[in-house]
Amino acid sequence: MIFCILISFILAILAKTYSFFLLALYIPLILYLIKRKKEKKFIIASLISLSVGIGMMYLPHGSFGDKELIGLCVTRKENYIFLSTIDGKYLIYDDGQIPLFSIVKITGKAEQALFSHYESGFDFSSYLHTQGVFYELKAKEYEFIFDSHYNLSFLKSYSFLHLNESAELVIDSLLFSNSLYDLKEQGSLQALGLTSAFAVTGFHLSFFLNILKKLFSKKLKKSYEYLELLVLFIFLFLSSFKYAIRRIFLLKAITLLNKKTGSRLSSLELLSLVCLLMLIIEPYSLTSSSFYYSFPFLFFLRIIQPRFRNKRSSFFLLILCFYFPIRILNSPRFYVLSPLSQIILLPFSHLIFLLSLPLLFIPQIGYLLNPLVNFYLSIIDMVCTNSPYLLNGSVSIFLALMMYMPIILFFVLRTYRYLKAAKSLAFSAIISTTLIFIPDFIPHKEIDFIDVGQGDATLIRYNKTDILVDTGGNINIDLANECLIPYFNSKKITMLDAVIITHLDYDHYGALDELKNNFQVGAVYYPEDFIKQPNEEITIGDINIKNLNIYSDGKDPNETSGVYYLELDDTKLLIMGDAPKEIENQIIEHINIDIDIIKLGHHGSNTSSSFKFLKAITPELAIISCGYNNIYNHPSLETLDTLNRLNIPYRRTDLEGTISVKF
Repeated sequence: MIFCILISFILAILAKTYSFFLLALYIPLILYLIKRKKEKKFIIASLISLSVGIGMMYLPHGSFGDKELIGLCVTRKENYIFLSTIDGKYLIYDDGQIPLFSIVKITGKAEQALFSHYESGFDFSSYLHTQGVFYELKAKEYEFIFDSHYNLSFLKSYSFLHLNESAELVIDSLLFSNSLYDLKEQGSLQALGLTSAFAVTGFHLSFFLNILKKLFSKKLKKSYEYLELLVLFIFLFLSSFKYAIRRIFLLKAITLLNKKTGSRLSSLELLSLVCLLMLIIEPYSLTSSSFYYSFPFLFFLRIIQPRFRNKRSSFFLLILCFYFPIRILNSPRFYVLSPLSQIILLPFSHLIFLLSLPLLFIPQIGYLLNPLVNFYLSIIDMVCTNSPYLLNGSVSIFLALMMYMPIILFFVLRTYRYLKAAKSLAFSAIISTTLIFIPDFIPHKEIDFIDVGQGDATLIRYNKTDILVDTGGNINIDLANECLIPYFNSKKITMLDAVIITHLDYDHYGALDELKNNFQVGAVYYPEDFIKQPNEEITIGDINIKNLNIYSDGKDPNETSGVYYLELDDTKLLIMGDAPKEIENQIIEHINIDIDIIKLGHHGSNTSSSFKFLKAITPELAIISCGYNNIYNHPSLETLDTLNRLNIPYRRTDLEGTISVKF
């Protein structure tokens, strides 16, 4: 019954989060219960769970305006907290003064939790949504109602006394569950699927508990289970009550309670109960990686467990296959050496985990851990750098879900000894999976205004020609490797026929060198290269580009910006760079053009996009490329007012992210 209640609850959350059409998936569950002649209480409980799940998603989740709130600090990060209140959960930045589980009264102003972002990068706003946080409260003052004094900083300082920077980040993740974001090798860890190797999860805890079991289970007998619970609580405390450790601790506690009370709940029902309890507390966590990386796999194990032969090789194959669709969903590349590296390198991380435990008492062990961690990270970086990879591109959630079908069926059939059918299914699954890695030979007609934050980068795809106009640039972010190249990989682009630069402002060309060093680029063109050509035109593959700015006298760097005009079938595109109004006036005085799509000049600043110019070229769509909440206040209210007065629809990368237009 508990499993059916859980399924109903999950469907309710998904329906409210994405689409109520998903409630159609509830019909098979009801038909199954009726066909199996389950008692009415099964159906009633299932319907109640569905209703409760939908109702919970309508509970308050924050609001705008001035606030005076009393709440509990339920999450403590380095520089912010989540405050749970009767009005919802709020993000609050602080200087580390509010400990976890403290109750505080805070006054301030709430606004929507939106943050700067760029294509393929970490989207903090989306992460907050998976935590049920939609608003940021900018606190003016606060007072403690209850101060928990929960602070691990002294313990960390003591334990990390002799660790170098890399080892400190790794051990901080292993023991205290903090992020590896600042680790130089983080990208390699993620690419090879080894991120979990350096996080305190069930992966390490299971290994550690198995060691304890061999050492103490016979000696302690009945009390050993309480020892396990104590060990898990210690890790729960050290991890600041991380989601994954809460799941492990709660499952162990409920399993022990089930045993001691003589209840006969199966392992599937116990897991369902844990999952249900955690979703009731945090319903939005259903869409977080903490949920979908763990619970589906655990449920699958429970389903096939009665006949599953838990051999190391079989279990590892199961893990690789089960997480393969998630891997290709989250990354456009699949590294060929990834499975082998996991087999060889994951056990090594157990050693680092075990050696990190005594650090809590003997920090001098850091001298041993430093070379060990550095050696391990160097191997990972070397494997990732030298591993061939296959491009799977951007895979839809629907396709990833469809890939699970043959994988699950294969292991079910194999478990229940339908070996012939399992082999046939495995063969067909392998064949269908290889289709994902077939190179893209299809001609494209698409313009992508890539979200590079405060900057410009426009990808033009016409037939089999791919051109990038501007690269963006950010002194704090390697946009080439963290944004542009992953985006090209998601499109299965292996080469750019050309990169065209409008002008030498860093936010337009800053990522060029790294892009050329790490990606195949045919040629690079600047505005002066066009001026040297007849009619200021250059043809690249199937695309002809004309620079309309031949009027600059060079007094202002922006006046030299290329203004690129392209005709793509019936679509006329104009990319303005940072060209000011003076250049715009010169263009319309000498050229009569009618534009379909314009990428506005200077990120929507009032130095460009004059009323006279936009009225003359009559664009059907305007694109504004700028960073969210940028220091220049782009786009300007004057530009937006001009667009509205002329009834020109416009779209913004700071609000939408990357904007794709097909023609």
